[in-house]
Amino acid sequence: MSKTIPPKTLLVNLAQVKKRNFEGVALRFLPLSAREFGVTVLHESLPAYCDTPPNLHKHTWEYVFVLSGRATAYLDERSFPIKKGDMFPIPAGVYHRFKSGKSKLTALSVFSPAINFKNPDVHLAPKMKKEKLEK
Repeated sequence: MSKTIPPKTLLVNLAQVKKRNFEGVALRFLPLSAREFGVTVLHESLPAYCDTPPNLHKHTWEYVFVLSGRATAYLDERSFPIKKGDMFPIPAGVYHRFKSGKSKLTALSVFSPAINFKNPDVHLAPKMKKEKLEK
């Protein structure tokens, strides 16, 4: 038996998705039903010369798909360059951050299991001051 997907959920224009800012990074949580799909999808836009604070997800894996630009990804003690077309997983429990150079970076991150927005699984490194998403 196939499910009928309402036409409204088939097409979403990114410009219509509310943008939140965190540490200079523009975040847009795409409107997917976590209950139906089991994941959270986040569109991230990192401006040039931006260095995100190190954070981890204790119970959530993050899969990053780079859409445009270049940056350096830091996963625990390792670092590597990332560019358009790259994809990599960030296992639960791994501190990670991104540092862009002269070009901005855009990416889609898929979180599994889905993020619970009442108690998000996002933990900044102990030396970082915890800040909330700006509205």
